[in-house]
Amino acid sequence: MNLSAFACVVLLSSIASGIFAGEAPAGTQGADHIASIGLSEGQTPLVMVRIKAGKFVMGTDGVPKESPAHEVEIGDDYYIGKYEVTQGQFGKFKQVDPGKYGWKGDNMPAQYVSRKDCVNFCEWLNKNDSKKPDGYVYRLPTEAEWEYACRAGSKTLYVCGDDKQGMDEYAWHETNSKGMTHDVGGKKPNAWGLCDMNGNVWEWCQDLYDKYPSSAQKDPKGPEKLLDPKDPSKTLYPVYVLRGGCWFSGMETLRSTLRHNADNDHSGNNVACRVALVKVK
Repeated sequence: MNLSAFACVVLLSSIASGIFAGEAPAGTQGADHIASIGLSEGQTPLVMVRIKAGKFVMGTDGVPKESPAHEVEIGDDYYIGKYEVTQGQFGKFKQVDPGKYGWKGDNMPAQYVSRKDCVNFCEWLNKNDSKKPDGYVYRLPTEAEWEYACRAGSKTLYVCGDDKQGMDEYAWHETNSKGMTHDVGGKKPNAWGLCDMNGNVWEWCQDLYDKYPSSAQKDPKGPEKLLDPKDPSKTLYPVYVLRGGCWFSGMETLRSTLRHNADNDHSGNNVACRVALVKVK
């Protein structure tokens, strides 16, 4: 075998073995798990992308609600949805309300879902995904899992760098959305192959919303209850974390660290979810 032929064999073997997995095209190619929930042809599949364990700096010191910046370790590999949950996927569990604006489409995000709805959808997936890996369970991602996946190894203000203008390629926001949500996957994926982590719709997380700790954390899950800072013997009304921004967020706000919150029953045309698949502990 001559040198050129040998090089071709090595290249093809490398691609097949996943050495160049970071260059895999968007879509289901190279996906680590595709849920089997009886979707029809033309409906976006529920693709779960494997995320490797690691450490990152969560939050930023430049914005009060997103500070302090602190080190977080994600102790185990996990999966997270390549896309926001769509109306077609959620509709297998429960009919999605398109709202008064009529934003209806199988591949559009499942807006008008409360956090409670999303938790119930995860429970439905646990019972109905016939190909779910043994020892794993669907749930909403923790806030730390969400930001780790959103950053995809980046350490900059935005996933595209420190210049907000680059977000046009990655997100639907107030100046390019034409005042509405869009089909999932219409923008460029981040470095780990995840689409719409910023913009389009806010995404529910598992955690109660609270101020960040200043110390390093491992697999943080947020507080068990919200204590009144003025009187720790009292608890506050629970609100939960939303991440990512939405179709009417300003492009400059779509930082990887952007946070918001709402109560468990809140829903709207700018709120949906993305699911995680994690090891049972």
